[in-house]
Amino acid sequence: MLKPAIDRRLIIACNHLPIRVKRGTSGWEFEWDDDALVAQAKEGIPNDPPLDILFVGSLPVDIDPDDQDMIAADLKRLYRCCPVYLDHDLKEKYYKGFCKQQLWPLFHYILPVSPSSCGRFNADLWQAYVRANKIVEESASDSDFVWIHDYHLLVLPSLLRKRFNRIRAGVFLHCPFPSSEIFRTFPKREELLRSLLNADLIGFHTFDYARHFLSCCSRMLGLEHETSRGSITLDYYGRTVGIKIMPTGVNPQRYLDGFAWNEFKWRRGLGTAEVTNPPRSTGREVLELHRAVAALVEAINTKYAKPSAKYLPVHYLERHVPLHERMAFYSVADCAVVTATRDGMNLVPYEYV
Repeated sequence: MLKPAIDRRLIIACNHLPIRVKRGTSGWEFEWDDDALVAQAKEGIPNDPPLDILFVGSLPVDIDPDDQDMIAADLKRLYRCCPVYLDHDLKEKYYKGFCKQQLWPLFHYILPVSPSSCGRFNADLWQAYVRANKIVEESASDSDFVWIHDYHLLVLPSLLRKRFNRIRAGVFLHCPFPSSEIFRTFPKREELLRSLLNADLIGFHTFDYARHFLSCCSRMLGLEHETSRGSITLDYYGRTVGIKIMPTGVNPQRYLDGFAWNEFKWRRGLGTAEVTNPPRSTGREVLELHRAVAALVEAINTKYAKPSAKYLPVHYLERHVPLHERMAFYSVADCAVVTATRDGMNLVPYEYV
């Protein structure tokens, strides 16, 4: 029986490809990252009729220009991933500079309080952000569906719409969307709002985040939304833009399977497992917080540890914790405490329950 031809392509555009990378004895080694959120998003996409899914994003390492074409071909063949290569300076300004020092604080209600604070607008970093989005945009064609993930690619919808007027695109924000009082402090607020409106569908975690976005559109662009039978839409230059509230869940079967793994043994008397993923951003505030947490853990363990009983009250894990190890923690824990000041896409509560 002949397989049906695949004539539709979905591009999942993200900052980092769902690929793990390490340096081996004979060069770079790659493997699929099942824990990556964009990888899990693929599981909910219907495949009838067949759909060609291509991930487009950057790699966490710098690849030598002489190896880039070969690695790109291998990743596309093995994992349906198309890497975009940003030079080191551009990557630093785009990701560590603009994304982490300006957009992330803005979306999490952290405003600069002094000239040395992170979050103060920098035109050079903004230009780097636009250039990086432009490089991602070059991978699309006018017949594609494009699913854009998170705040790293917020100007991508405008770039796509300018190049392909009829392209179909959606955006899903993994993070909160701030109130208009906060968002209006950002100098490029209108550019970001108009770019989001150049998508066909915009997804938010909660109604509050969607409401903040709609309020920004009303107060800054003079655009009012309409509601009908539970749907929320905006008219933008003759196009209907849908607004959806789409709280993210987890794949139940995947997590049930995780509890069957028994390769870990735990010390008797485990008190608290403090899991702290390494920060993706840098800066004075990050270093100060790191030192403060480490000092607090050391103080607690120094005071309450019982070496004779091999008891340590706080096990401080400052590293990425893969799914199977998290499953082991969840299976023995009496409670899970999530301490984010303002949460974005955090699946720990779903996993633990």
